[in-house]
Amino acid sequence: MASPATKPPTPLATEPATVLERLLRDRAGLAHSLAALQASSARLRETGAAEAAVLAEINALAAADVASMTAWASAGCHGDAPRSDQQKRIVLGQRLNAAQAAATAAKAAGQDIDRKIADLGEQLATINDQAEQTVFDQIEREHGDVISEFVGVCERGSALATRRCDGLLLPSIRVARAALRTVAIASGLLSAVLPI
Repeated sequence: MASPATKPPTPLATEPATVLERLLRDRAGLAHSLAALQASSARLRETGAAEAAVLAEINALAAADVASMTAWASAGCHGDAPRSDQQKRIVLGQRLNAAQAAATAAKAAGQDIDRKIADLGEQLATINDQAEQTVFDQIEREHGDVISEFVGVCERGSALATRRCDGLLLPSIRVARAALRTVAIASGLLSAVLPI
C-alpha cells in the first residue's frame, strides 16, 4: 500500500529580520502602488483626449458640408441646396456630450490621482533616505567592530612582544604602534565623512 502524498508545509509570511529589509519591502510595495496609479493617470488622460477626437470628427463633417455648399453655389445654385447628414450630426453631438462629461470626470479624478502620486513619491523619498541612513549606520557599526578587533589584536601582539623581549623595543612593535595610529586617523576621517 502506497503512503499518501504529503504536501510540504506552506511557509508562513514572516516579518523582515532587519530594519533595512522592512524598508526595502515597504519601498517595493509603494513602487507597485505608484506604477498602478501612473497607469490609471494615463488612462484618465486618454479619456480626456476623447473629446478632441469627437470635435475633430465634427469639424471634418462641417468642412465637408462647406465644400459641398461651395460647389453647389459655384455651379449656380441649381436645384436644392446640399443637406448635411443630420443623423451623423446627432450621433456626433451625443458622442461629444458623453466625451465632455467623461473628460470633466477624468480631470477631477486625475487631480486626485496626481495628488496620490505626489504623496507616494514623498513616501518613497522618505523610505529611500531611511534605507540609506540604515546602510550607513550598519557600515559604521561594522567599521567600529573591525577597528576594535584590530586594536585588540595589535595590543595583544604588542604585549606579547614586550614580554618576550624583556622591554626591548623591536621593529615589530613600532610597526604595530604605527598601524594603531593609522587606524585611529582613518577612524577619525571616516567619522567625519559618515555623519552620526
